[in-house]
Amino acid sequence: MDWQRLINQFLPINPEDIASFAPPREMAQAIVTYNRALTNLKSQNGDIALIALRKLTVTYPDFALAVLLYGLSLAANNQLDKARKHISQSLDIGLPPAGQNIAAKSLAQIDFLFEQQASLAAGTGKAQADRPQQAAMPGAPAVLEKTGRRARVRMASDKEREDVLRRGEYAQNEETVVKQTRDPIEYLRIALPALAIVIAAGLLVFLGIRLINGIGENNRQNHENADRLAWLVTRLEEMAEADPAIADLLDDYQTAFTAAATTEPAETTSPATTVAPVETTTESTSAPTETIQMTSPTITASTTLDLAVQSLIDAQSAYSQALSLARDDLRGAGDLLLSARSLLAGIPGTTTAPDMTGDAAALSQSVEALIKEIGRDAAEENRQLGMQLFKAKDYNGALPYFLTGYNLYPRAYGGGVAFYCGLCYQLLGDKPTAKTYYEYVIRQFPDREIADSARSRLKEMGY
Repeated sequence: MDWQRLINQFLPINPEDIASFAPPREMAQAIVTYNRALTNLKSQNGDIALIALRKLTVTYPDFALAVLLYGLSLAANNQLDKARKHISQSLDIGLPPAGQNIAAKSLAQIDFLFEQQASLAAGTGKAQADRPQQAAMPGAPAVLEKTGRRARVRMASDKEREDVLRRGEYAQNEETVVKQTRDPIEYLRIALPALAIVIAAGLLVFLGIRLINGIGENNRQNHENADRLAWLVTRLEEMAEADPAIADLLDDYQTAFTAAATTEPAETTSPATTVAPVETTTESTSAPTETIQMTSPTITASTTLDLAVQSLIDAQSAYSQALSLARDDLRGAGDLLLSARSLLAGIPGTTTAPDMTGDAAALSQSVEALIKEIGRDAAEENRQLGMQLFKAKDYNGALPYFLTGYNLYPRAYGGGVAFYCGLCYQLLGDKPTAKTYYEYVIRQFPDREIADSARSRLKEMGY
């Protein structure tokens, strides 16, 4: 029977279409869940639908249509014992005439399938009962049996053949297998690849440790150089008040290097780029060159402050636009709030800007409060758009919507948004990133069926 065709006959329902099975508010929510599960079943999203229907049947056992639909879904997944139980239960609860007809046909088909399986099992048992008599017939003794080993075949010895022929005069139930010992070269062939893997893994770990230590040492050296430069700048500025020569040298440096800095984009100036030239010039020049190195961090700090203030202004603008869109365009408001969150993450909390009453930390609290207020609904809108593209197999197009929903409310749709983030990454070939989202679902919803689906996906990827 085409179970999917029976499922497609179901139509969405309203509270007034069926008998009461729960308080009005709970009943309305349960019907919304039922209709959503029905949509998923018709669009080949059976794993998500089964999770929702199982929860409905456990929470509301008198919801007859949900019990019947869950039974048909189990039958479509070849779980006939459970399917028969739930379909019979739906008939006992009470179904509308159309539902009774579908349930009766389904039970008849399941009983027919069980009878076929029983007949097939009986036929197989009879064939196995006849097999010993055929083996005892003269003229057909089995001397060798094929084993699972792929090594070279050794012919049976005279003694082994006589023993097999002698036992062939009587009915035997056990298989005849010729044992074969392994040569030392075979053990060597098995051990060498394993040894090579162990050596390669050890080498990778060693190189990784060396690389991490080298990066840490470079960072420590850069911090030490920056501290030394800051101290020397302060001392030279103090000395410049009493020594005109030092003051003239600082003025010459300011003129030369300020002009040079304007020829490059502002974003290329960073603490990392100012330290590297210092180490090079220290080896080949005298004290005046060290003075040149001292003023460079002061210029970089000013530039960094200007960038932080501009980021704060941009974040305030994004937050204000999100406030105005929060009622009419949840998805647009959510995008703006995520943009504001990203801008604020890169600047100190004490940063302030002209015409603003608070600092960056206060604005960040306001942004997070608004995300908490609208995040769940905005995440659902993004999920629905993502599902449309996912069903069209446009995984590149669907992924940004799922990621936006996840960033606004990670637990959205009972873990479904995080699950589809992982599924898109898996289908696009990025298994490590997919693994992080599946693990989030398992960690947050360990006892739900969606966690079982996530575990199956991890196993499918080899984790």
